[in-house]
Amino acid sequence: MIEEYLKLGEINRLKIIKKTPQGFYLSSLDGDTVLLPNRYITTHMKIGDEIDVFISSDSEDRYVATTTVPKYKYGEFGVFRVADVTKFGAFVDWGMEKDLFVPLANIKKPLKKGDSVIG
Repeated sequence: MIEEYLKLGEINRLKIIKKTPQGFYLSSLDGDTVLLPNRYITTHMKIGDEIDVFISSDSEDRYVATTTVPKYKYGEFGVFRVADVTKFGAFVDWGMEKDLFVPLANIKKPLKKGDSVIG
């Protein structure tokens, strides 16, 4: 099971095992794999290297690796800037390419774009 070795929302040390047109596939100790998209690959990386990556999930709940580290990781508290508000919740800037969604059920007071929230 992927959760046993790949830790979502944390930095993971994984081994580069394969190059594909989409990027490198990285492997955990038990052989589970996760994609490191091309935009995060540097010229120094090669098959066999072990690298530190942050594991998040994409819009289809698939695990994905990135070399970008968010301002705050799972289990940490911090101050987030509200990037957008919708009828379903808010998106906050957490230092990653895509903003983090906060469902309406987790919002205690009305928010507007530009607000700062502790999370």
